[in-house]
Amino acid sequence: MKKFFSPLSNLSREKYLKPCARNLIYMLKNLTLSIDYGGTWVRLVLTNKKNKKIRRLKIPSIPLDQIPHLIQSALNQWKVNQCSQLKIGAKGVWKKKNKRMLALKLKKLAKKVIVLSDVEMAYKNTFGTKPGILLIAGTGSIAYGKDIKGRWARAGGLGPKKGDEGSGYWIGKEFLKRKLNLDKSSGKGIQKKSYSSLPNKSFGLNKNEDNKSVRESAALAKNIIERAEKKEPLPYKIVLEAINHLAGLVVNVSKKLDFNHQICVSLQGGLFKNRFFLKLFLKNLRKSLNYL
Repeated sequence: MKKFFSPLSNLSREKYLKPCARNLIYMLKNLTLSIDYGGTWVRLVLTNKKNKKIRRLKIPSIPLDQIPHLIQSALNQWKVNQCSQLKIGAKGVWKKKNKRMLALKLKKLAKKVIVLSDVEMAYKNTFGTKPGILLIAGTGSIAYGKDIKGRWARAGGLGPKKGDEGSGYWIGKEFLKRKLNLDKSSGKGIQKKSYSSLPNKSFGLNKNEDNKSVRESAALAKNIIERAEKKEPLPYKIVLEAINHLAGLVVNVSKKLDFNHQICVSLQGGLFKNRFFLKLFLKNLRKSLNYL
């Protein structure tokens, strides 16, 4: 029997659940539960009919089949029997069949259940029904767009094992791999101040990369980008390559769709919070789109 570990079970309510009101939640009507199920975090937000946030939850990402149990556990602690509406944007859930299956598992938790991929949900929240391209660059990377005719296209978003070039995970993975190769080629692989100890000290990681989670590799990106800003050769080279990959995703989507020579691009994800990275990316993107 598969054991489920609930992050709510052994932790104090105050640590994860952030109450915005002390009244009895179950007495309220027209509650909407929004779930953002991503590669790094799972976020739950409960809002009332005025769209005011009354409960929130954020935990590290868990397997998709554990999401219904997590939601039920959260609602139980919030004393909510059933929501009026439940909206979930789930990573990797693109096929209609998979959306229906997840909706069936969640139907008892709300009167109305809406299941989209996390990218589709993010696009809807950003553009509504208007045309545009959404580029997300965080742990993973993907571009998703819709044109004036309502057609949609995507590029990237294949996951860490198949791609996600330019993402935080890719930046961290490439740095570790190339740093190891550099140390080996220079004969430092067996020395005390080799790769096996230096990145471990500099970035707070374990020595064996194979044992790291995608989230831990992606966490390297922040430090690597900061080093790139200081023009350290290897980090700078990797960041430039990442930017080229990300701009390529936008160009790829734009070629598949009809934007009538006017494209609105929205940028989301942790990588764009760094001003240096954002500035370099925008410069590259403008140059790339001008060639179309």
